[in-house]
Parts: sequence; structure tokens; C-alpha cells
Amino acid sequence: MGWDTPGLHVAHWAVNGWKVVTTTNMAVIFFIFGVTLDTSELLLALKAWKAIIFGLVSMLVICPLFGFICMLLPFKPYEFALGLAVMACVPTSLSSGVTLVIGAYGNSALALLFTVTGNILGIITSPLAVKVVLGSRTDAHVDSGDLLVKLGVSILMPVLVGKATRELIKPIRDNVAKYKVPLYLINNLQITMIVWQKLSSARSVLVEQDLGDVLLAGLAAIVLHFVFLFTNILLSWLLRFPEKERKAIIVMGSQKNLPTAAVIISYFDAATVGNLGLMTIPCIVFYIMQLFIDAFIASGWAGKYERLALVQASYNEQLKQLEENASSTDLAGKVAAKVSTGGAAGNTASKASEGGVERIAAGYVQAAFASEAAVNGSRPARTARLSAARGSTDSDDMGQLQNVELSDVNPLLERS
Repeated sequence: MGWDTPGLHVAHWAVNGWKVVTTTNMAVIFFIFGVTLDTSELLLALKAWKAIIFGLVSMLVICPLFGFICMLLPFKPYEFALGLAVMACVPTSLSSGVTLVIGAYGNSALALLFTVTGNILGIITSPLAVKVVLGSRTDAHVDSGDLLVKLGVSILMPVLVGKATRELIKPIRDNVAKYKVPLYLINNLQITMIVWQKLSSARSVLVEQDLGDVLLAGLAAIVLHFVFLFTNILLSWLLRFPEKERKAIIVMGSQKNLPTAAVIISYFDAATVGNLGLMTIPCIVFYIMQLFIDAFIASGWAGKYERLALVQASYNEQLKQLEENASSTDLAGKVAAKVSTGGAAGNTASKASEGGVERIAAGYVQAAFASEAAVNGSRPARTARLSAARGSTDSDDMGQLQNVELSDVNPLLERS
């Protein structure tokens, strides 16, 4: 902003109507997107077809409708309103949205599908939406056919080339994950260059604007993102989507793609819409603030999920212990039942054998009863049954224990 001359010249460098540097920046961004695009999980997302339909409708139809409201805002200069309207018409972000959904424990496959499908369909829907929305209040001339071709060249072709490169060249496919950080930095450099060009174009006009008007435009961009969030939260809740799908819808349906908005604005006729750089200002604010706002929301979702996961793990551990103790108690009850029904068979056994079995069976039956009293005291029926069994073992006729089968005692010995 301090020295706008280089950015101004770069922004206006065009060949046959094509903005060379801007188109190159977009091509690099979407080529990297194609190279890093792993579509193996996309088939998993197809199961959530209802969420897919709603998410795309929200992104490409419902959100652009708010562009009509943006056109009614009495901004000075009016280019701020036009910029917000354009931002409402573009598809979702490329990488930040998917990253946030993953961090929030949402449906990452669905988020990726929204990114791919939304940005490809946006090549067709965005020019049409921009033409309808801007044409409702201004005499702006938007050649949607020419804009569609330019978006196809700068977005669709690089994605296809990048994806083909990934699939056809095995070393790239196997190693691209190792270089995600450098590729991410290159991607951000392209976005920074686009912003630099737009701010340089608007610098001379921007410094003449009242600070309050600029701040108001920035505030409106933040409010617009909150409106998108609230709309998607409400509608996805009313439609009763599962929580993971709902997270993907809320984030991906509310975020917007700055590079696409910047390219669309760059091909407007400045004679009909005004300063193109000023139109980009609210788009930049929207893009930056959506990262902070959605990161805060995703962090809250992640914290809630992790707390519930800890509670569930603790509950499962306690339940496992209760089941193990209950199984041990059931076996002890079986032993005690045999003791009480042994009958006269024990009287015919030798005193030596009788003494040994008495000590084994009586000891484990009493230990099992103690375990039942300590762990399963809230089960009165089982406690009553074990108490009756224990009472039988306290009788004078301990010779009944002779009839206890070793197959019933051995598991208890193994558990000890």
C-alpha cells in the first residue's frame, strides 16, 4: 500500500483481454489443489446424498440470494456493496474449510466433496448469479459467457491438469503429501499477490475514503459471514442432519473463495461498476475474518467432542469391569447352588477329600459373595440368591461340597 506502482502495473498487464498475472496466480492455486486432491474418500461421502444436495444448494443458491440485500446497503462508495454481493455469489474456500472440518471432527469426506463439486459448479453458477444480482440495482455489464470461459481456463483446466499429473506420475502421487507445507505456502503466496494487485489498484481511491465508511464495509463483511453461519446452522438443524454432516455443511456452506471473487471482479468493466480495487476490499475482509471466526467455532466443537470421548471411554472401562465381575459372580452362584442341592452323596465321601473340597469351594463362594457385595450391591435379586447359597455353605453338613464338579471350580481358580 505504501508504494502501489509495481502492483498497479502487474494488475493491468493483459493480453487480448486476459489478465496475465492474475490468471497465472489462479492457475497455480488450482493446479496445486488438483495435485494434492485425494479423491479416494469421495465415494464415502456419496452415502450422505441429502447433505450433499442441501450443502450445494446453500452454497450456490441460498447464499447468493443475500447478494440482493447487499445491493441495498447505502455504502459510500457503492463499490463496497458490489464487492459484498460478488462475494456472496462465489463457491466455498479451497483448503481452509476442509482443514477446519477435520479439526472439528466433522465429515471430512463430505467437506472435500463440497470443495471439489462446489468450485466446479461455481464456474457455471457464479457468473450467472453475479449478472442477476448486480443487474438488479446497477447498469453493470457482466458478460457471463465470457466470464464462464475465463473461469474455466483459470480454474477447471488447472484442476484437471493437476489431478491428471497426480494420477499419471507415481512419484508425485507418492510424495506430494511430504511437501504439503511448501505447496500450502506457494498457494498462500498466490493469494497474497492477488490481494496486493487489488489493493494497489485501489490505493489512490482508498486513501481518500472516510475511515468510518471503510470500517463499516469491513463490519458488514463480518456480519454477512455470521448471517451465512446462522442460516446454515438453522436449516441443517431443522433438516435433522447427523452432527458430523452438519459441521461440514455449516463450515463449507458459509465460507467463500477469495481468488474466484477477485478474478470475477478483475474482468468487470470499470466504466460501469467503478473502481475494481475498492470492490475487493470487503471481499478481503470477509476472507480473513472467516478464517478466525470458523477456527474459533471448530475449536469449540473439537473441545466438546474430546470431552465426550473421554467420558465415553471412562464409562466403557467401568462397564467392562462390571461385566467381568458379574460373570465371576454368576459362576460363584452356580457353585453355591450345587452345594445346596448336593444331598446325601457327600456323606459317603472320605473325610480327607471332604476337608480339601470344603476349603476350596467354601473359600471361593465366600470370595465371590464379597465381590458381589462390593461391586454389584445395587442388584438385590442376585444378592439375595447368593446370600441363600452362602447360608447353605454355613450349615453343619459341609459334606455336601463333595458333589461340586471340578469343572465349576476350575474357572474360579483361573480367575484368581
